[in-house]
Amino acid sequence: MVLISRILGPAGDAFWVEVDVTPASAFYEDGGIPAWVGIEYMAQAVAAYAGYGDRPGGGDPEIGLLLAVRDFETRTARFPVGATLRVSARRLFMQEGGLSVLECAIHAADGARLASAQLTVVRAGDAWPAGMRP
Repeated sequence: MVLISRILGPAGDAFWVEVDVTPASAFYEDGGIPAWVGIEYMAQAVAAYAGYGDRPGGGDPEIGLLLAVRDFETRTARFPVGATLRVSARRLFMQEGGLSVLECAIHAADGARLASAQLTVVRAGDAWPAGMRP
């Protein structure tokens, strides 16, 4: 399920995507999207960032897993219909073997920070058992 609307790409030390909140959006209810869905927006920004990084070498993006979410904060109960959210992912740490920690945030069109969290992810690579790779 793809929830992001557009990939903006790198700017400064972060990678950016956008999400348009509409009545047709997945998880839409009561005039908006519950703020907890922002964790998935952040995870998809991280996936886009990883895929973007894989492209210059000609490689296919690898499957990644979200391992942990820390310090999730939100300043809103829901993202309102009509909003365009700007979601950023900035790498804080990357370990050989594919483990990374990223600082992520969701901003309103006016730049106000609506939500933030620290995500820990890992590239699955060949870690899947034989016959289990999606």
